[in-house]
Amino acid sequence: MGAGAISGMITGVVSLLTVIGGAFAFLIRQRSADKASREAKLDKWHHELSARERALDEGRTAFTERLSDRLEELERKDTARDVQMRALRVAFELVSAALRERDPMHHALGLADEMLKQAFPVHPATPADMVRQLVAIEEQTGGGA
Repeated sequence: MGAGAISGMITGVVSLLTVIGGAFAFLIRQRSADKASREAKLDKWHHELSARERALDEGRTAFTERLSDRLEELERKDTARDVQMRALRVAFELVSAALRERDPMHHALGLADEMLKQAFPVHPATPADMVRQLVAIEEQTGGGA
């Protein structure tokens, strides 16, 4: 083999190594670009997820506040109705007592008694002695009629 052949072989090997080195450099740059692209996508998704979570948290907080306000309003109304019902009950007892003295068999007393029984039935768990007392009271008053 002559010097030209050896020189040609060296040139070929150097060229081949240059091509291989270029291919490796390309692959490394490509991998680095893919990694950067993945990281950018992950960062974008993370920011979107964080924004969604903040929006959900704000929505839950607003919903909870509305529920709390509504509950407070309903509790105030319930308390006011309790006061009204006590006043109506006392007024009814006063008027019905006066009517019982005047006309114990008046039909309005019987109707009112039935309405109260429907609105406030004796609970099945009412103790037996209490049921007996209620029956005795009813019999003494003539069955409310």
